[in-house]
Amino acid sequence: MPAGLGAVWAGVVFAALLFAAVHLGNAGPGAELTIGVVSSFMTGNAIIGLVCGWLYWRRGLESAIVAHVSIDLVLKVLGPALGIWR
Repeated sequence: MPAGLGAVWAGVVFAALLFAAVHLGNAGPGAELTIGVVSSFMTGNAIIGLVCGWLYWRRGLESAIVAHVSIDLVLKVLGPALGIWR
């Protein structure tokens, strides 16, 4: 029996929050984890986690992986290369 829509979204939200928490280490070595830093990282990464979770649910693992890699390339390669952020 397939899971109901509410159960699916509960799982996606839980996974997105876990995704965000795991990525808190990307704040930078020695970064002071103030409430502002933690909340901004949790919010941004949870949004990415929601998108990847939705893609996984609707399109499969490969699409979620491609989205994650694409976002990483923009945030960690393209942005710093263009001097947008470091």
